[in-house]
Amino acid sequence: MVSPKIKLSIIIPAYNSSATILDTLNSLNESINSPFEVIIVDDCSTDNTSKIINDYILTHENIKLYCLPCNSGPGVARDEGLKHVTGEYTLYFDSDDLMRSGTVDRAITFLDKNNIDVAVFEYSVKFGHEKKDIGMWERDSQIYTKARATFGDVFSPEQFPHFLTVTNYPWNKLCRTKFLRAHNISFGHLRLHEDILPHWLILMNAERLYLSPDIISDYVLDLNGSNVTNNKSELRLQCLEAANSLYLHLQNNPKYKPYFSEFWSFAACLLDWAKEVIETNHKQTLVNGAKDIFMKMTFADLQSIYHSDRNIHAMIYNFILNKKGF
Repeated sequence: MVSPKIKLSIIIPAYNSSATILDTLNSLNESINSPFEVIIVDDCSTDNTSKIINDYILTHENIKLYCLPCNSGPGVARDEGLKHVTGEYTLYFDSDDLMRSGTVDRAITFLDKNNIDVAVFEYSVKFGHEKKDIGMWERDSQIYTKARATFGDVFSPEQFPHFLTVTNYPWNKLCRTKFLRAHNISFGHLRLHEDILPHWLILMNAERLYLSPDIISDYVLDLNGSNVTNNKSELRLQCLEAANSLYLHLQNNPKYKPYFSEFWSFAACLLDWAKEVIETNHKQTLVNGAKDIFMKMTFADLQSIYHSDRNIHAMIYNFILNKKGF
């Protein structure tokens, strides 16, 4: 139930986050003026994450903690968090993110004034051990720039379907809570790539998007760190399940037809990247699964991609051929 007293709910999945969670919570309290609550879902941490949060709650009544009985992954934790949301807007955040001051308040003001359900923010990558600020990934930056140059800060996804292929981070979108619930937005059980389907469903179901010029947070990415991006294990194969789940949603709902061609490009980039990072002993399984996905394409789909993007076509063609050593 939405409370008129709470403008914003922030959902944070936390697992063994004792080293970072206080900085994250402090950044929220220092950066947001709108009435807000923070819903933390502890994913059965084995460190003192819950104790740190409970101590913080003693002096911050807007923080709420829920604990899962067993470790289930960030998707399950986010879905649990949404059950407890009372704010008009919902933002997913991570337990090691730092909020940029004023960003969310300005977005809420714009969404209220223009009756828009979804805002998408810029972000900044702090790369490597030195945390060098490299801005957004180059491809995302190009897509954001093209969207603004063509449509301004507000556009419909159908006007620019290619926007759906930006990196599917869960923490750079602010949504009306009733919008999330009306469209049954869920992250599900996957432990990796769990954010792909909700990313696409949020953007495909939005009548209009507000592309905020503000940076929401800094994303710290250390290639020697514990980021899920660095996971090369068998769990990386879950990208196949994520891609297949998205395919089925597109296939079964005529409303999503305008976005189908972008799916093939997105899937090609995703699976080609996963093929390069996954451990060698799982690579062929991934290639075989990718072939099964791309064999669902029509010849017209493949020809269309050939004429629009030869690099994407080559990726897909190689998966279909499934060459030895590919």
